[in-house]
Amino acid sequence: MKRATVIPRDQWTISGGFCGSLSIQSIALTYGAWISQDRVRKQTPYGGGGHGDKTEGYEVLPANINTTLNNLKLDHTMFDTTLPQP
Repeated sequence: MKRATVIPRDQWTISGGFCGSLSIQSIALTYGAWISQDRVRKQTPYGGGGHGDKTEGYEVLPANINTTLNNLKLDHTMFDTTLPQP
């Protein structure tokens, strides 16, 4: 399957900037799945910091991104942060 190129987007500038949810949304779009930034944040558990609440959802952080991707049912592999940068 040929994937589309990730297209740069404007992120929301409120409540933490939404850069994590924007990144997940953009990557999912390359596979034909549109997921709103709102939906991403509402599938994100509290990550021990960042912005958000139970009503509006939480900011995607290194501490909660794996759970977020699992909650969204997105197949993924987490980068081992103990390895050198690629």
